Amino acid sequence: MATLENIRKRGPLVAIVIGLALLAFILGDGVRSSSFIFSRSQQEIANISGNSVNIKDFQEKFGEYADIYKQRTGGALDENGNEQLRGQVWEDLIRQYVLEEEYKKIGIGVSSDEAFDMVQGNNIAPEIQQLFRNPQTGELNRNEIVQNLKSIEAMPKDNPYKKFWMFTESQMIQKRKYIKYMNLVSKGLYVTDAEVATDNKDKNAKVDINYVFQRYTDVADNLVKVEDADLKAYYKEHKNEYELKEESRDIEYISFDILPSKEDKEKSEKWITEIKANFQAAKDNEQFIKINAPDDVYSNKHLKESEIPANLKTFVDEAKAGDVFGPYLDNNALKITKLVHTKMIPDSVKARHILIRPKDASEEAKKAARAKIDSIKNLIKGGQDFAQLAQTLSDDGSKSQGGDLGWFEEGKMVPAFNDTCFNSKKGELRIVDSQFGIHLVEILDITAPIKKVLLANITRPLEASSETKNVIYGEARQFASTNNTIEKFENAIKMNKLNKRIASNITPNDRNIAGLENPRELIRQAYKTSKNEIIKDDKKNSIYELGNKFVIAKVSEIREKGFASLEQVKDYIRPEVLKQKKAKVLIDKFEKALAGASSLEAVAPKLNTQVQEAKEISFSAFQIPGAGFEPEVIGIATASPVNKISKPIQGKNGVYAVVVKNAVSATAVKSVNEDRQTIMRTNRSKAIYLSFEALRKQANIVDGRIKFF
Repeated sequence: MATLENIRKRGPLVAIVIGLALLAFILGDGVRSSSFIFSRSQQEIANISGNSVNIKDFQEKFGEYADIYKQRTGGALDENGNEQLRGQVWEDLIRQYVLEEEYKKIGIGVSSDEAFDMVQGNNIAPEIQQLFRNPQTGELNRNEIVQNLKSIEAMPKDNPYKKFWMFTESQMIQKRKYIKYMNLVSKGLYVTDAEVATDNKDKNAKVDINYVFQRYTDVADNLVKVEDADLKAYYKEHKNEYELKEESRDIEYISFDILPSKEDKEKSEKWITEIKANFQAAKDNEQFIKINAPDDVYSNKHLKESEIPANLKTFVDEAKAGDVFGPYLDNNALKITKLVHTKMIPDSVKARHILIRPKDASEEAKKAARAKIDSIKNLIKGGQDFAQLAQTLSDDGSKSQGGDLGWFEEGKMVPAFNDTCFNSKKGELRIVDSQFGIHLVEILDITAPIKKVLLANITRPLEASSETKNVIYGEARQFASTNNTIEKFENAIKMNKLNKRIASNITPNDRNIAGLENPRELIRQAYKTSKNEIIKDDKKNSIYELGNKFVIAKVSEIREKGFASLEQVKDYIRPEVLKQKKAKVLIDKFEKALAGASSLEAVAPKLNTQVQEAKEISFSAFQIPGAGFEPEVIGIATASPVNKISKPIQGKNGVYAVVVKNAVSATAVKSVNEDRQTIMRTNRSKAIYLSFEALRKQANIVDGRIKFF
């Protein structure tokens, strides 16, 4: 009872406490919810037609594409390859989300029966045909397709070849749906007889003209005045011409070049001079280079005479094996070159192979692959056909050609494979290991041996030492810390007469800026920076090390997607307004000169110009000989009567007066259907492109790739 009484007495206080607790709970939940939403938006790489694409999904798709690429080429992706592949994934995602909606709306799809027909029926898709067509005979091996499908069915899901096949089928089906959609678009087009006749007239009706003209450059700029009101009026009338399809940035930057000091150069000269004698005495050149110059790559490729650098030809002709030439300057580096030996070696080899890839990196898997290769070799020795076994058993993309690699020069294949081929005899069967697996190689043919040399190189780059680099960085840091505002930044550049560079119209997914090495991070940070602010990284550092430069930059202009503002396009508009003003001056001048004139010959002296001529001008032309790009003038001229002086015509480059001297009508169309088909092909290409672009624009694509790479 005492407890209840206390609660009653403190009722209002308890209510407040409970209320605050509930509020804290709700707010806490809200914060967690907001945090979740924020996290989701942070992980969004794209939004296409209202569909959010997560970075994880994008990366998974990228991983699939990368696996397929590696299987097709056998090589690893470099950064440039990664970027190209990301671009392909991006475009495929857009097509997927933009077009799949359209496919659903109008009922486009590929049935299981149709897919079967494309793989092994009467209408096998080109993607499948190229895998199973004999390159020598051109014959499609249908039995091999069936056998291939059976073997794929038994493979585990993570089998690389099964993944490749599934990817090929997926691409094939997507292509078929796209073709169906575009066929619907193109089938909705028609060209009438009247359009055929007009097209014929535009191309084949021609006029010979005489003309006089004066260029806008003939009028001095100070004779006309461009007001702000003129710029505004022009902008309002032509605003649609200044729609930006993509946002962009301009940056201005200065660089502190990282160059070697005099002491750095002397150290490099001393190092390479001292190592020369040891290099000459070395018995194992490859090992010597690995230890002493690990950045250099020892190559087993022999060079024929045409491949020997010009500055080494005399040395190669006169030297004996083991002699070393240099040091000499080559591409901003000191270099020494050793003649390893001279040999008579084939220039090219023709070979075929069967590749067996181990299932994994274990020794057991490698032994199993080698045992399989040994058994295949025995089958071939026993009379079985190499090409048929390659088509059935090989894990290489050349299987569809029976393993045939054609002719290849030395150095085109990976080292172990290359050395085996160029050190074998015609008709030999050899087994060789490479990073791709175990190969059985047959040498089909060899060219006649020619004289070749093997050279080994050691290079010492002429580059700044860490001490020199630190000194230069100190200069950049001093500049950045002292001039940490835009005003100070600009004043310091002027006072010190520094070379300020400008990079314009940088879009979110650009990866290059002329003169700067790997500037992607600078570009990414520019999109986090306001106009007229210095670009800093996430650690608030304003100095970017880009190759051999320390760079300090600012954002000088920001252009958002949509219509550019008048201020942003003033520099583009002003010359056009200036031309319009000059056109009025010239038109007044022409009207006075043309008043009462019966010929252009009478007009020309008044304009201080000459009569010029242009022959066989058609409506579809764009250029007037002697005047340049002038579609408006051509349009008026081809529609004018013969022997009548035109009114002044305002063109792209100046003002004209024209007389048609002769007009030739277009002959009647010989084959309406042929001309109609020609126009249809042009219209179809335009319609296919424009229809997809229209869907793409309608999708309101939000591109967030810059957040991640």
